[in-house]
Amino acid sequence: LTKGVIIGGQINNTEEIINILKEFKTNLKLNYIKMSLPEEKAYLFTAKIPVVGKDEIRSAVESKMEENVPVSPLELTLDYKLFEREEKDLIDVVVSALPISLVDLYVDIAEKAELSLLSLEMESQAITRAILSAGATGTSLIVNFSPEKVGLYVSYARVVRFTSTISTKGEYSN
Repeated sequence: LTKGVIIGGQINNTEEIINILKEFKTNLKLNYIKMSLPEEKAYLFTAKIPVVGKDEIRSAVESKMEENVPVSPLELTLDYKLFEREEKDLIDVVVSALPISLVDLYVDIAEKAELSLLSLEMESQAITRAILSAGATGTSLIVNFSPEKVGLYVSYARVVRFTSTISTKGEYSN
């Protein structure tokens, strides 16, 4: 990518991204893609919800949004993963929330590149799934070094439960 096309997870030149994807489509004979969304734009939190019926889980998760995310839930799309607990009256939930406008942008880019989008997932989760074996259990710390940032991802059973992204770019004077 040309410098400045993506900065801090923000796409600044969608046309260049679309053209690159079209080139990949032609050269690699791609029709389907999975895209990862920038960690810097996501909200990730864990919470405990009461044991409820399947049709009530989403509203129980949504009830935890206001206390964990500084953006209106109406502006976000969310996904979650449930974990059983030893305490039978509560369920652990790992929630990832992203701005709807960001998701729409990525969907639009895929469509304009004439590629069928199979999935969107947070960068940290995509990396975790790619490097940990399918049967991995226990806790892992993944350190993702990029040219302008370092991502620290803590996962349990291949599900990211905590992330921190540290910018490594900056100007230093002597």
